[in-house]
Amino acid sequence: MRLQQTQKIMGDLRLLNRNIIQNKKIDEWVDEYINECILNGKPVEILLQWCSGLGLETRMKKQGGTFVPLTTEIDLIQKQIPQIINIFNKQNVRVSWIITFNRSYIKRRRLGDNVFFAYIAMIKNLANGIRELEESLLFFDWEELLSELKPNQKIITEFNSFVSNNAMEYEVKNFLQMLSQYPDSLTSKDEIREEAKCRIAFESEEAQFLAGDTSPFDKGMFILIPLERSERYIFFDLLVPEFTKRIVSVLKLYPWRMEN
Repeated sequence: MRLQQTQKIMGDLRLLNRNIIQNKKIDEWVDEYINECILNGKPVEILLQWCSGLGLETRMKKQGGTFVPLTTEIDLIQKQIPQIINIFNKQNVRVSWIITFNRSYIKRRRLGDNVFFAYIAMIKNLANGIRELEESLLFFDWEELLSELKPNQKIITEFNSFVSNNAMEYEVKNFLQMLSQYPDSLTSKDEIREEAKCRIAFESEEAQFLAGDTSPFDKGMFILIPLERSERYIFFDLLVPEFTKRIVSVLKLYPWRMEN
């Protein structure tokens, strides 16, 4: 039997979820997790991963060598996230929310420190003075939470046992489409395939870290609120079955993208 608090929270979250284009419907796993948190008097733990890709270099140049917040970023930090926190607050349920800024695991795709930390500073500045955020939200460079992440060797050595040819070709096609926006980043299809294989091995290890014994979250349990399409996390299920059941798509996607 689910608590009334849980039912009201999930009703509000599912209402927001319906407004997200190409969303993933919220799984019952989330209902159970939130219900258990309330029953045990624990805060609901939330993770939001913020992609920090090479496109930010192009944006910084277009904005005159500095970062000027986009309307979508302001709306996300100052309106959407506080709105979600208040959904829990109205039911007297505490939230512990972590935002991590994540750079590529592939060295040649890795955003440089100067641009990366300038962007983080700009986003963090948007949160200043907002009570809900000061009480419930922490920002981290993803690499602050773990010393070093290495690609999962089981995925590397037994790759074809985990990932079908069709899934791999779909991944390569999507990656090539994304890179077409940045001609300087283009490379051969074979190299893209090797990069994808390596990235999938990293993501599998990342899922094990997040849901494992050394997780920054209590018992590796949390809900994941994405800023990208949920397909971005499909390979997290390879070694942590049903990892993607914790996804709660309730925020507008890709807030860092400038309009052409």
